[in-house]
Amino acid sequence: MNRMEGLNMDKIELLGLNIFNTHKKEITFLESMISCLKKQIGWHYHLDLAWMLREIADLKEGALILDAGGYSGLAQFMLSELGYNVVNADFSNPPFTQKMINRYRDVMIRVNNPSRERFKNRYTQFLHGAHGVPIDIDGNDFPCMNIQDESETRSLISKSKHYPRHPEKTENGNLPYFLKNNVFDNCGKIFLYKSDLKEMRLMPDDFFDGVVSISALEHNDHNDFERCVDEMMRVTRQGGKMVMTVSASTADDWFHEDSKGWCYGENTIKKLFRLPNDISSNFTKIDSIADDLKKENNELHRRLASFHFKSGKNGMPWGIWNPQYLPVGIVKYKNSEEENRRNGKGTEIEAAKKSCLLSGTSHNGKSAHSLNEKGEELFNNGDLSGAMSAFTKAIEAAPGFATAYNNLGVMHWQEGEVQKASEYFAKALSIDPDDRDTILNCGKVLAVSQSIEEAKRLLSLYLEKHPHDDEISHLLESL
Repeated sequence: MNRMEGLNMDKIELLGLNIFNTHKKEITFLESMISCLKKQIGWHYHLDLAWMLREIADLKEGALILDAGGYSGLAQFMLSELGYNVVNADFSNPPFTQKMINRYRDVMIRVNNPSRERFKNRYTQFLHGAHGVPIDIDGNDFPCMNIQDESETRSLISKSKHYPRHPEKTENGNLPYFLKNNVFDNCGKIFLYKSDLKEMRLMPDDFFDGVVSISALEHNDHNDFERCVDEMMRVTRQGGKMVMTVSASTADDWFHEDSKGWCYGENTIKKLFRLPNDISSNFTKIDSIADDLKKENNELHRRLASFHFKSGKNGMPWGIWNPQYLPVGIVKYKNSEEENRRNGKGTEIEAAKKSCLLSGTSHNGKSAHSLNEKGEELFNNGDLSGAMSAFTKAIEAAPGFATAYNNLGVMHWQEGEVQKASEYFAKALSIDPDDRDTILNCGKVLAVSQSIEEAKRLLSLYLEKHPHDDEISHLLESL
């Protein structure tokens, strides 16, 4: 494994040219999609899409993902090729190319009739005027479910989902270098939902396993942006992961008129996405990352799509290489703490973390919370001994910090020390008995230890409170 399963870490990450070195498999897969579908993409989308693929990879095949503002972009098709089921929610009428329609016709379904939903705003008018995107369509190109209210959605979409299996991906962690011939058998379903992201009335609470949004949210004003984030959180299940990109500014917030999108400073990003001030972020490197992007004949410049040279209404007007903003990725998890903040409630784990922040310090004066974040960073960089040390110090500073116990359990599990892993997971659950990630990890360890009945009991108790958690349901069914 190259990531810590069950370890939730929100972060802000400016995306630079290093993606071409660190995400080579994702870049190769992306370029095979571009070649297959003859789809041109925006000047920075190689970075956004490759980064998104890596961040979403811990979701299981068959998972249901919301592509928020997916338009006619590649994200929905890439995710479908990897075996995910996707709901593309967008208030416009995506102009799919004929190659897209020909390849994915058998797996694309409309949730609602687009002719009955009409959204006329600044951005749809921009798409219509600058790119000829129709405001009204009949929607007869794909089968339509004609869902009327959210009570129908869970049943109808769940029944229509597909669970393909790609042995070369699931067993070796690889991405396909070529696309499968039989789309119906090998690809996940793509559900087209015409809707404003601020009010996805047909989507139930806690419905999606994950959310992606690629350079879409910045086309809203600040108030609407926050409403979109709240709505995306509402429809994401407990423990679900949101992977999003927007545009970052090297200075204050400003509006990029040519693409009709906002560019944000770090503090605004934290505010809009409801992120803590001490979140993991590489904004201190923004100047060097921006300077690299501006160099001519770099990896992005050489790949600049021809449509940029034909118009001034895009992110690189008339093809003149002069990046004025940077792509930035945001990872945000929906967890019990987020829900408690929304509902004004407190939990034992929240109290434990507050204890860490207020009184738990290590020898060098860092809080237990900071030590835990440092451990996560070290783990992601491959420094396992450093990560183990940081998590241990976090517990020494704050013995009631359940997250650090869970992280130590995962590390011992990956080292093959099943008994130690089980002990740490048990300790984490004694502090926060309803933490989804710890329950999932503990259930897997109990299964490996042949404590099948105990694993079933643990998972069943959780599902009594959270009956729509597909991943834990599937684990229970497999025992």
